[in-house]
Amino acid sequence: MNFALVMDVSMLLLLAATVFLAGKLTFSLRNFKESRFEMEGLVNRLTSNIDKAERAVGGLQNGARNAGKELDEIIREARALTDELKFMNETGNNLANRLEKLAEKNRALMDKVEEAGGFSAAPITYRHESPAQAMDRELEEELLGGFAIHDREYEDDLEDDFDAPGLQSQAEREFFEALQNKTRQRKGAGGRQ
Repeated sequence: MNFALVMDVSMLLLLAATVFLAGKLTFSLRNFKESRFEMEGLVNRLTSNIDKAERAVGGLQNGARNAGKELDEIIREARALTDELKFMNETGNNLANRLEKLAEKNRALMDKVEEAGGFSAAPITYRHESPAQAMDRELEEELLGGFAIHDREYEDDLEDDFDAPGLQSQAEREFFEALQNKTRQRKGAGGRQ
């Protein structure tokens, strides 16, 4: 009988433990269900945030592509301008070198002229110019030193407006007219004295 009583008490204790564990399991399952709904909401929010992030990354990629294209265009324009500036710089250097060589030649020529006794008193006359025109031309050549400015628009108008051979720009014409006025003043002053 003792043995049967011990077995019954053991069974009662085991049953009580099973009921306790079943109640605890039920409570845990209820909490898990509630947590599952919260977890589903969290997963849905996470999914929508991931979608937004993917769209934002796509927008950033498009923006980066567009900015890259604009930057490439700016770089192409800058390279073209750089090449143009290099060409202009080289051309300027070449012109400066040519002008320097011409200046050296003119200096050497002037030295030779001075060694030979300077300019002659009688100007060289051409068939179509008078002695006064020859003096004006020689004075002009002396002052200009062989330097001429070419103005193509003025060259066309020059033949119609003014009879002065060899003038190639408006600046030369104005200079020539000033020289003629100065020569006329000197001749007028010389005739009065």
